[in-house]
Amino acid sequence: MMRVNVNIIENIKIPIWFNQIEKFVKQVLKKLKKYRGEISVVFCDDEYMKTVNKQYRNIDESTDILSFESQMEAKFFLQKIYEAIYGKYLGDIFISLNMLKINAKYFEVSEIEELQRLLIHGILHLCGYDHEDEHLVNGVEPNCEMLKLQEKLLKEFLPKKIIKEK
Repeated sequence: MMRVNVNIIENIKIPIWFNQIEKFVKQVLKKLKKYRGEISVVFCDDEYMKTVNKQYRNIDESTDILSFESQMEAKFFLQKIYEAIYGKYLGDIFISLNMLKINAKYFEVSEIEELQRLLIHGILHLCGYDHEDEHLVNGVEPNCEMLKLQEKLLKEFLPKKIIKEK
């Protein structure tokens, strides 16, 4: 059983697609053959993202997405029972809604497409993928395995319209 917790920080208007995120995340995890576990997705603004980035990475600026893979190991009896039932806590994804809009303009795509790209990106990080220092550049084919897989998954999901603007 896969559990997905989707949250948004206070003072941000809830986007119309907000309630569709859990289903999309579960679909991506299923494609990656991850059927058990838990993941958290938090939508925030640039100010909140800058705070998180400063606190955990010592970088004093905002970014589009941060993924924090869980470092917890089942040491305690209740934690072992939880993991036996639900699976491992994979980690947390933070997405800046401000940067999502900027990215969509840069990549010349809809905000929904960029939202899906960012979610897939974060999920891949939580599943152990890394892209080192390579980042997507508009119009340039990525070299690393993670970014290639990200774009492949994105293309597979786009026609299905799992996340829709209503």
